[in-house]
Amino acid sequence: MLLGMHVEKLVGMHGLSTIGFLTFTFPDHVTDAKEAGRRFNSLLTNVVRTRYRDYVAVLERMRNLRIHYHLLVPVGSDIRTGVDFDAIRRKDYRSASPVLRNEWAFWRKAAPRYRFGRTELLPIKSTEAAIKFYVGKYISKHIENRVEADKGVRLVRTSFHAKAGTTRFAWNSIAARLWREKVHLLLKEANLEETECIGKAFGRRWMFKHQDIVQSVSPPLYWSESAAELDSIPPGMERAERALKFFEEHGALRMTAREALLAIGDRTERRRRRSSKGMPEELEHEARKSTAV
Repeated sequence: MLLGMHVEKLVGMHGLSTIGFLTFTFPDHVTDAKEAGRRFNSLLTNVVRTRYRDYVAVLERMRNLRIHYHLLVPVGSDIRTGVDFDAIRRKDYRSASPVLRNEWAFWRKAAPRYRFGRTELLPIKSTEAAIKFYVGKYISKHIENRVEADKGVRLVRTSFHAKAGTTRFAWNSIAARLWREKVHLLLKEANLEETECIGKAFGRRWMFKHQDIVQSVSPPLYWSESAAELDSIPPGMERAERALKFFEEHGALRMTAREALLAIGDRTERRRRRSSKGMPEELEHEARKSTAV
């Protein structure tokens, strides 16, 4: 199961003793997955990703249809050794380490700001194998209690480095691998974890609209001679004309990931201005050339 692989990778990177099991509930009876997702996205973007960097998150729908979120997060220190789990269950918190107490204090203040209610963060009591089963259980519970509106809702989210794979189909060709590598370099340069995050800045279908810029990114290292050869600019008048136009726009045929991000941002802004003025792209392109001269 892919979820188990995510958990295994997270634990392998940080160690089981540093992983906390974090649960978020809502103070109101939230049953709408879209509303829950909006709140969770805000919490994830503004707090979780900056505080922990890595995470594995799972959505759970209870039998009463209420939604919860469960996360595995590395807190950076051993919060497991010496903890008396039975005592904590009796609300005796004397065995909790200062790091664990600090996490509790932080979330008591932070969670309500994002319209969440009770939170709970505890060390992992069981083994790595058991926690994979335990987290996977929430997926099973959600499937049992899912409603029609849950179609398309993401049940599992992971940070970029904790992701062990994907269920999305992708062609296993040299060209496809080159494309994914270039997109990965852009995400890494932008310090983002998902292509949707760049889409918020550059608009929907940004990879399609700026595919020429994405293709111009030069990987620092090719894994084979075939990949390097395929990524070179092929001959042909049609491609040569497109390359000349690309060079006129950007002043280069190949770019670093940083240069490509700046080029996409610049083009996006120009298109927004052109759209507001109602100027056709050809005229705007000629106007920029004449101004440059």
